[in-house]
Amino acid sequence: MSTVVETSFAPPLRMRLSFHVCGVASAGFMLGGFGQVCIVIAIDDRNGNITIGSTETVGLGMQTPAVGADLSAQYSTARTVDQLGGAFGYGAITARDVVDAGVGIFGGKCSDAPGGVVLGLDVNFGVGDSPLAEIHAGESNTKTQTWLNFNPLKVSG
Repeated sequence: MSTVVETSFAPPLRMRLSFHVCGVASAGFMLGGFGQVCIVIAIDDRNGNITIGSTETVGLGMQTPAVGADLSAQYSTARTVDQLGGAFGYGAITARDVVDAGVGIFGGKCSDAPGGVVLGLDVNFGVGDSPLAEIHAGESNTKTQTWLNFNPLKVSG
């Protein structure tokens, strides 16, 4: 009796991903807005390319009474910095009593992204004030800049 073992090599990063570190300021009372600037590192699972850049986002929507300034860590399914550009929907909740912590989600259409959608998760910490917790949801628009685009897996020669 013989056993056949099939193996295939898959790069360690088979999922598309991007990591973002952001500074965020927000304020509102029924209608609220936010501004956010992020540094982004994105890895493309199709070819191993890595892009590094920044995003600037402004959003407007419904918000419970609050004001805050936070640092945010985000993860998204964007394969490149550019896939984070354009219109997104967002929603978040932050517990506030001088020092705050919260979580949020965001998503938007992108023709180059798998399924035509980029989805993301946000965790934030900072300072702010609200009656107890701040909740907001709305639409945002993001501009992107790519500073560096390289592929550590490709060897020229």
